[in-house]
Amino acid sequence: FASLHEKVHPALLKFYREGSILTNIVIRLRGGHPADFLAWLNRTSQEFLPDIPLDISFIDDNFRRLAEKENLLGQAINFFTALAILLATLGLIGLTLFTIERRTKEIGIRKVLGADRIGILKLISGDFIRLATIASAIAFPVAGWLVSQWLDNFAYRVSISVGTVILTVALIGAIALGVITLLTLRALIANPVKNLRTE
Repeated sequence: FASLHEKVHPALLKFYREGSILTNIVIRLRGGHPADFLAWLNRTSQEFLPDIPLDISFIDDNFRRLAEKENLLGQAINFFTALAILLATLGLIGLTLFTIERRTKEIGIRKVLGADRIGILKLISGDFIRLATIASAIAFPVAGWLVSQWLDNFAYRVSISVGTVILTVALIGAIALGVITLLTLRALIANPVKNLRTE
């Protein structure tokens, strides 16, 4: 009967009459066919109270309406999170391609001198991993504070677990490493002689 921002208080559900007409009634439905029951309820009410239309509402719908703002906020957060990941991935792709293009000759020389693919991959990805670590060190405390402020609006709240943070860091690292690895391997497949001729 109240939103999730308020603590649960004791409640008393009371039947009361105005004159001789029963105005409120609370009915608990078991599983099955609620549509059949509602049809029966409408027919029965027309027999006893033909002039008064029924106003039927389900408590699930009431709770849904109370949480509508949070649901909309959750959808907006999901959309902007997906958009941020997409933009960050596109930026990472552009930065990786730029770095590889700048170091094309170096990659070719290292390949000719016998460097293995893992060594070259570590060389190129090292800077990006450092940048991602610095960005995460800045972003996670800010995000944690913002989420904590939002959760403080609720009477009953969950806490952010360390597992969630670790999973997020692992996901960011996997996306970054996957993009860098794919683009670096594409550069490593190229003929080193062609790379050395590149100006």
